[in-house]
Amino acid sequence: MNRPAASSFLCALLAVCLAAGAEDWPTFNHDNRRSAVTPEEFTVPLARVWTFQTPEAPAPAWPGPAKQDYWHGHYNIRATLAYDCAFGVVGAGDMLFFTSSAGKVYALDAATGRLKWSFFAEGPVRLAPVVAGDRVYVGSDDGCVYCLSAGDGSELWKLEAVPGSRFIPGNEEIISLRPVRAGLVVDRGTLYFTAGLFPTQGAFLFAVSAEDGAVKWQRKIDVSPQGYMLASDDRLYVPTGRTEPAIFDRSDGQPQGTLPSAGGTYALLAEDVLVTGPGRGPKEIRADDAKTSDTIATFGGLRMIINGDTAYMQSETKLSAFNRRLYLDVSRKKNKLIEQREKTAERLKKADKKSPPAVEAEQLLGAIDTGIAKLDTILKSCYLWTVDCNYPYSMILAGDKLFVGGDEKVAAVDSNDGEMVWTAAVGGKAFTLSAFGGGLYVSTDTGRIYCFRSGAGDNAAVTTIATETAPYPADELTPLYRSAAMYIAE
Repeated sequence: MNRPAASSFLCALLAVCLAAGAEDWPTFNHDNRRSAVTPEEFTVPLARVWTFQTPEAPAPAWPGPAKQDYWHGHYNIRATLAYDCAFGVVGAGDMLFFTSSAGKVYALDAATGRLKWSFFAEGPVRLAPVVAGDRVYVGSDDGCVYCLSAGDGSELWKLEAVPGSRFIPGNEEIISLRPVRAGLVVDRGTLYFTAGLFPTQGAFLFAVSAEDGAVKWQRKIDVSPQGYMLASDDRLYVPTGRTEPAIFDRSDGQPQGTLPSAGGTYALLAEDVLVTGPGRGPKEIRADDAKTSDTIATFGGLRMIINGDTAYMQSETKLSAFNRRLYLDVSRKKNKLIEQREKTAERLKKADKKSPPAVEAEQLLGAIDTGIAKLDTILKSCYLWTVDCNYPYSMILAGDKLFVGGDEKVAAVDSNDGEMVWTAAVGGKAFTLSAFGGGLYVSTDTGRIYCFRSGAGDNAAVTTIATETAPYPADELTPLYRSAAMYIAE
């Protein structure tokens, strides 16, 4: 069989497989709880079958952080607002969708990577779209939410969150005073979104009809909503970047308090536990009781995946798995002992050192310390495996394999024992991963999207698809135009 015929046959075969009821990835990190878990199975090795290159690399909304925060004693600070470093891919059936900071929405054929349609908003689109049925929903820095036809990209409806909002310069872009910077949630016919960055300038939470955009309720909020919003059956959890996540009632938007956190836009909701972090301080994530807001445990890591009784934790240099139900149960008991110890120590300070109450408090402190030590031993035994892993930028679980993204590389790890079973090279930092319809999609900070598939073979033909060139190609006057635009914007 000649190469063109073989390529046509492969594309047709992939299209059939994609239409055969494979698992979709309709929103960022798979679902509204941002679990990053899919039953999609992959057989290694995977082969790269196409690469899509956008005209421009992502231009994040916020610059990187300062290297030190001397006031709080934080050094080598991580960005707390790094939610748009790559173009996150979502997909359903035989199509995939992503958005760009150039304000463009893309729809590609998942089998071939060919562009099927595109759509322009009137401002940067910072977060991944949501696919629901035959519709695609996106929110833009222009302060609007768009509902598009998944089939051809036609605009079905558009809602300006706060009509008449001014446009202002924002990090080298012209944006609405009330941009949409929290990931959309679509569930049971309702679309939830936020608009606005600064409460003093007006920040809002909305619930609208996913069918026609009719507003069901809206509420002014006192937080800066940024990052991917999460949803349980009755609550919305809104990351805020530099401060703790805020909680709202889904029925009417009533505020339900906040959760203790050092900030950051990463969040995961598993049953009644919300995992957040790592924030601007120590590189740790927290597990909090989503109902009571009590802190259950802290971990030295960047992100976590929870699948049944097992949790997988990713740090700068390690990857580990542990029994999370046992770990959280023991952590709760340890927290109670720590609280009891603090009260006992305070009581001891106020008592006469030789009095019976003081002696009793001393004995109780000893017993508490022994109990805490025993619980620490149990906590250590909860870990199933820990391996070195220099892939710190992203992580998803597909079937029995963890896929992790690093600097110019991506890898698959056996979730049962931590063994690395496959690696591949990519260009740039692999900040987002998606898996659906038999494809693993890797998005990097260069604006490239890579598609890997099982069974394609090591010698599979790789198709590289470059999008249209920029509408105004650079020339010798480009630096002058850029300087003039920046002067005007300032």
